[in-house]
Amino acid sequence: MSDNFLSPFLTMQRQMNNFMEDAWRNFSHAPMWPADMDRMMPKVKVWEDSESFHLQTKLPMNKPENVDVSVNDNYMTIRWSDKINETGGENGEFMRSSSHVQHRTIMLPQNADPEGAEALVKDRTLEIIMPKRKDAESEGRKIPVRKLG
Repeated sequence: MSDNFLSPFLTMQRQMNNFMEDAWRNFSHAPMWPADMDRMMPKVKVWEDSESFHLQTKLPMNKPENVDVSVNDNYMTIRWSDKINETGGENGEFMRSSSHVQHRTIMLPQNADPEGAEALVKDRTLEIIMPKRKDAESEGRKIPVRKLG
């Protein structure tokens, strides 16, 4: 195979590489996580200790009645709504109402026990504590690898 055969493909690859480098260079001055992004998709902090799994995230409000946490199969979904109702001005001529519903879905570890979980809201921070199952095998299983032929 000669280099002339690959030349159009190599040229196209170089052009795509240059295009992508230019795109990243143009966006390098922009923040990677805009401030409004936290409202749309809050960051989630997850950690574990010997007894349980912990999940923590910031919410746009401090009302537990606007938060719903559910577990289906091996996935936990957190839904929250941020409702705004305002009235004002003389004779009630100003009125604003809006509602934003957001959700995050997170895959749970096999040894998580959703039956004993609790969710707490304090200072716009939602923390979910989910105990680990004692009877679940958390180590996994090693599969031997053999060479054929």
